[in-house]
Amino acid sequence: MGLDRSDVVKAVLRVAAMAIGAGTLYGLWAAFANRMHGVDEMVRAGLAQGVSSALTTLIISSGIEAVFRVVPHKQLRVLAAVTVPPTVSLSVHIIAHLLNGTPEIAAAVAPSLLVAYGFAVLYVGGLLKAERGQT
Repeated sequence: MGLDRSDVVKAVLRVAAMAIGAGTLYGLWAAFANRMHGVDEMVRAGLAQGVSSALTTLIISSGIEAVFRVVPHKQLRVLAAVTVPPTVSLSVHIIAHLLNGTPEIAAAVAPSLLVAYGFAVLYVGGLLKAERGQT
């Protein structure tokens, strides 16, 4: 289970690609969703959501990579990788909404909750598949 330099580079590239992709996709969506409020609001919403999405995707994907590589027991590794990083990411959203004074926090974070855990399952599945292909 040792990491060589190419494993680390591949992991960093995967994490960066996922964070950039999520930030771009969700940022563009937020800008589009706020198009009726003028260009300034579109840009602010797009940047806020883009940065938030990139950050939480970075937390989830780098957390999964770290947990997956560090925990030696396969079942525990999988369980930890699909639960801990998305839970930390969800905590970031909840804290942001608490600081913002969002009245309906559960409704606001529900989509992120579903996407985060689904993403984690798929990401870990991909890592398991890659691991099987290397042995």
